[in-house]
Amino acid sequence: MKINKQPGFTWSDAWLLFSIAPGDGGGGASLASLIRAGDRVNHAIFTTQELRRGLAKLFHAGYLTKIDNQYTLAGKAKTFWFTQREQRKPTMDRLKVFEAFLEVDHQLSLGSTIEDPDWHFPGITDETVHLAYLEYINSEQKKRESIKMVRLQQPWRNRSGGQA
Repeated sequence: MKINKQPGFTWSDAWLLFSIAPGDGGGGASLASLIRAGDRVNHAIFTTQELRRGLAKLFHAGYLTKIDNQYTLAGKAKTFWFTQREQRKPTMDRLKVFEAFLEVDHQLSLGSTIEDPDWHFPGITDETVHLAYLEYINSEQKKRESIKMVRLQQPWRNRSGGQA
């Protein structure tokens, strides 16, 4: 991926970078982990275009690396995250800090659903994103089933989690 222009960052790029950040302390984030974190941050799922374009721009800017299918922060983004991670702020306030870090262009954000051939991250296809989404959904389903089994094994607890 050889691109000679500097990226203009959109809101979804800040959302993506913020979704990668928490996985940075534990060896990185897989694509399924990015989708999970993005859903928790914004209660929405990244589109393939947002992932393909955002990862390409963040990689080009030196803000992330990919090793063994794990995305980790790099360069100034890693330093920035280490100054921010201990701060206790609501999620959307933290996301705004990431927007400021990337100097998000809100005019660019208006057209951010359009595919941009200049910003294409290798390996991020409709199929790989769909498979990662299914992995995320399956892991969430297993968590819910596990919680349900624990509750069934504890008949003295009522539905609200308190004691009967």
